[in-house]
Amino acid sequence: MAHFFFNEPLDRLAPIFKEWVKEAIHELIPALTEIHDPVPIKDDPPEYLSPSETCSLLGLSLPTLRKQSKAGIYTAYRVGNRKIQYRRSEIEKAIQARRIEHLFPMSHKSVKKGGTR
Repeated sequence: MAHFFFNEPLDRLAPIFKEWVKEAIHELIPALTEIHDPVPIKDDPPEYLSPSETCSLLGLSLPTLRKQSKAGIYTAYRVGNRKIQYRRSEIEKAIQARRIEHLFPMSHKSVKKGGTR
């Protein structure tokens, strides 16, 4: 039979050692989580888009985006002296509206003047 410290047989020390390790782990885990509080990873997309990001989402060229912004179709926000950005939520709403219009066209050309007969 193998012997451990103080001439105690291992089969007698094993349950005591197991219980001691369990207690140490239960005490150590909360202490470790308090010390290492991980910073949450931010998966949210940025709130504002650059003109080039906006163009790629809308499928437009930069000159077309500028013209449509001047016409009031898209709202451009000035950040600082020169930087122009577009609000992501507004661009996503415009894309969604375009998809709905594509699925359910309601153009004025399809409605005849004078009502239906």
